[in-house]
Amino acid sequence: MAKSQELFDLIKTLSKAEKRHFKMTAGKTRQPAQYVRLFDAFEAQQQYDETRLQQAMQKHVSGNQLHVLKQQLQFALLKSLRLYHEKASVDGEIKNILRDVEILFRKDLPRLCSQRLQKAEHLAVEHEKQIALLDILAWKRKLLLANHSSYQVVSALAKIAKQEQQCIEKIQVVSRYWRLSADIFQFNSSNSDQFKHNAYIRSAERAQTVQAKTLRYHVLFADAFIAGDLKQADQTIAGLIHLLEQHPAMIRDDPGAYITAVNNRVGLKLAAKQPKAIPPLLNKIRTVADTYHIKRTHPIISRHLLRAYNVELEMYRDTRQIKPGIALIEEIISVLNKQDKKVSADFKVLFYYQFAYLYYLDGDFNRSLFWLNAMIKNKFGRVREDIQSYARLLTLIIHYELGHITVLKYAVESCRRFLKSKQKLRRFENTLLNFFSRISLAPSGRYDRLIKEVYENLFLTPDAGVTDDVLDYLNFRSWLESKMKPSASVD
Repeated sequence: MAKSQELFDLIKTLSKAEKRHFKMTAGKTRQPAQYVRLFDAFEAQQQYDETRLQQAMQKHVSGNQLHVLKQQLQFALLKSLRLYHEKASVDGEIKNILRDVEILFRKDLPRLCSQRLQKAEHLAVEHEKQIALLDILAWKRKLLLANHSSYQVVSALAKIAKQEQQCIEKIQVVSRYWRLSADIFQFNSSNSDQFKHNAYIRSAERAQTVQAKTLRYHVLFADAFIAGDLKQADQTIAGLIHLLEQHPAMIRDDPGAYITAVNNRVGLKLAAKQPKAIPPLLNKIRTVADTYHIKRTHPIISRHLLRAYNVELEMYRDTRQIKPGIALIEEIISVLNKQDKKVSADFKVLFYYQFAYLYYLDGDFNRSLFWLNAMIKNKFGRVREDIQSYARLLTLIIHYELGHITVLKYAVESCRRFLKSKQKLRRFENTLLNFFSRISLAPSGRYDRLIKEVYENLFLTPDAGVTDDVLDYLNFRSWLESKMKPSASVD
């Protein structure tokens, strides 16, 4: 069952182009109809159901044959994907060239073999693929020895050996930086000097490749960030971004490293309360596909684009730039609609809440309620339960603002059930629930007094449990203050 679920999950990740390519390649096999039927049966399901799958295939294959056909389908899918994505990455392209080299070597075609090796070597050197380069150099040696006596090619063999040694040294340096990046979180004040005086950290000369330099920047960034030196951390991450931008081929091959660096700098600017520095950084993420000629369907690009949108909404929310935030919502909705199946539940929860909160801040309570209901109706389970909790509390505020006092009574109980289902009620949650429950039963003339009482319980009572991170997501303190008349205000 688990393997069938994995096959189902694989099929659901396929793009339209990948599906078309698979069916074209499947049509060239001995049993194309069986492959296509099984593939279509999987694709027709929204959630995997083994019983339904067996029913769909029972007229065509027996139970035992179905198990075998699933294995054959998985093999055929992976083969089709290998062919479709053979040039999707530099690593993949080099591996394909080396397969060509092996075939040409066996057919005793040394000149063609040498030409393909030159192509592979060029790619490996340009993109710093040291491990692949070791394989290429091994093939160059093998080709030389197959066609010449060793004494005839002594200098060429020596050159290859020297290149291999250089590759190994570069791999060792990168490995050393990886080790330091893992160790940085284990260092404390008692041995931080030992870390700072490490030769690989102290001297930039040790890092000769872009990969090594990138890792060194990461280690220096982490060290500064852990020490609380945000200014130094910002300078370091800016240096890393500049380094990567000088090597666009590296960004094309691995956009994740570049986007992560830009995102880290966005986080620093948020922490430093420098919102004006953020839009240009977010624009780098939004335009990375066009700038570096990367497919927009690249999973890393899609994921980080959504993350950039979420950060931008947070920035508008935190700085109370409500109109620009709302203007961005339509653009995000368009992206979500196009990529619906690929957008994780985590992102959907975050976006629905961000939309709702921005509309709430703008006073558009009906639209705010629309997105809150969209989240609740989707039943996201245990995904981002913290955000789902804030959404339900915000729903209570919206019902109050809209004068839905009758609805409020039932909304309170629904909210209470949800909060209890995930964990023990926090004190401020229980206080707010009791407040809205009393509001739903009280005459409007008592609202002012109830608001003053809940404000005192939440913000003038020790250990009420209302922390800054809670108010960052749902600032009910500001809301309560806006409802308190001057005569009822609390010092």
